[in-house]
Amino acid sequence: MKKSMLAVFSIMFIIVLVLLSGCAQEKPPEEKPNSFTLSGLTANKIIVTEAIPKYETGKDVTNYDSAFNKETISVKNGKATIELGESPVFIELDFSYPKATIADYKDSPFGIHGLNDYSSNVNDIGARFTRYAGPQGLVWDLIEKSKGSFDWVSDERYLETYQNNLKLFVTIKSANSWANPSDCDKYGSRKEKCLYGPPQDLDLYSNFIKKAVERYDADGIDDAPGSPRIDYYQVENEVDGGFWGGTKEDYTLLLKTTYKAIKEADPTAKVAIAGMAGRMDYYKELLAEIEKIKDSPNDRYFDVFDYHIVTIYPNYKGNVFTAEGSPSEVKVTSVQEMLNEYGYGDVDVFITEMSAYDGDPEGNFFGRQSETQQAIELLKLYVYPIANDVKKIGWVTLTEWHNYAGKENSYFDNVGLINNPQNDGQSHKKLAYYTYKLMTEKLEGSDWDNIETISDGTGNIYVYKFYRKDLGKPVYVAWKDYSGEESKRETAAQKPEAKSGTKGKCGDGVCGPVEKQKGACPEDCK
Repeated sequence: MKKSMLAVFSIMFIIVLVLLSGCAQEKPPEEKPNSFTLSGLTANKIIVTEAIPKYETGKDVTNYDSAFNKETISVKNGKATIELGESPVFIELDFSYPKATIADYKDSPFGIHGLNDYSSNVNDIGARFTRYAGPQGLVWDLIEKSKGSFDWVSDERYLETYQNNLKLFVTIKSANSWANPSDCDKYGSRKEKCLYGPPQDLDLYSNFIKKAVERYDADGIDDAPGSPRIDYYQVENEVDGGFWGGTKEDYTLLLKTTYKAIKEADPTAKVAIAGMAGRMDYYKELLAEIEKIKDSPNDRYFDVFDYHIVTIYPNYKGNVFTAEGSPSEVKVTSVQEMLNEYGYGDVDVFITEMSAYDGDPEGNFFGRQSETQQAIELLKLYVYPIANDVKKIGWVTLTEWHNYAGKENSYFDNVGLINNPQNDGQSHKKLAYYTYKLMTEKLEGSDWDNIETISDGTGNIYVYKFYRKDLGKPVYVAWKDYSGEESKRETAAQKPEAKSGTKGKCGDGVCGPVEKQKGACPEDCK
């Protein structure tokens, strides 16, 4: 009896060990630090496309369609895990989505600032707006060369060519030598204070503004040849950065005067405050000055807040802006907090000058950068601010400038998407050119007001979900930041044994506004 009982207990013990052993074998390993999981997927597979071409330089890209590493990952039990390498990735369901049609470009955030060589390349990369600001813009002195005598030819040579599928964002400059004779007598003809100081006769200036806006409102009345339409007017440029000869009080009065004249001629046109070069303290004082000159508490004298060349995504270690922690560092959230503080939380935020370089420009910014690094930065410098409610972003130039501001190998000689042969003898498109093109093909047609943050940097992983309105499908953008780490060029690969880092019951784990509107979330989704 005792032997029988012992045998039974031995068998039971062995069974327990086997069961426990089986449980241990089924336990998945810990998720690797550079992977994340999408859950609740209804598709059988996802398509993961690296955003950077698989070459060291753009001159090696001979076939755009095959230039990017792409992998198909099976979805198991509604889940798929992606391991991130150096290259950011686009993630689509079932198949690689077709690009949007022209009809879906109405509110496109993708632009190019300062086109110095309008060509088919602009449309090829999918840019849908451009900023005409320099070296001219609409300069009063250069258009109305004497009282009542207007010469529009120089500007319209640019505007007429820009208008092909592009919205126009044009900077107005109030410089005028003949309208400010005492100022010019004081400083000499066309010297800095004459060119960049405030107009002395605001009535004459307002008349110029109304004529310009009427000429470019495309309403069929007194329009320019070809009827180019200007959608956005900016009042001066970087008044905090040395491009303004007047006081803050002078500028706010000019802004008010210009805004009223523009709205009288074309109520649908939008007015942008001068682009901020980085001095938020200066712009806080401008916003305070505006409050003092309002005719009524609800008056608004700008529809768009524009800022330039500032650090805009968390822990950015790149080479474009000042080092992290410096006084001039300004992030998206900082700008939005400032606007909310002064009652302008509902205005649109643009970044019309955005850039990252390759090579080693004079000044030794952050050291030599490869074309791969420039392309990686480009994608992040678009996706992060757009996901944080920035409405339009203009890359600072399509083709590199040459000896910008008279300096050989300047920073701005290295930020273009196409090499300038005057700089280095090369004229090829860079990797960033192809990344820009892929970005617009994947994301154009999205619902820009309903972009969801799946991962906001936890573990240095960023994942954003865009909703393609034209397809009724989401597309994700994801990357791993390698701040302070040695980055390695890796191909996105499936790791099915990894656990999900996303929690929830709504497809990707987040019940966002798009799902709620469509009633696609379970009732218990949070």
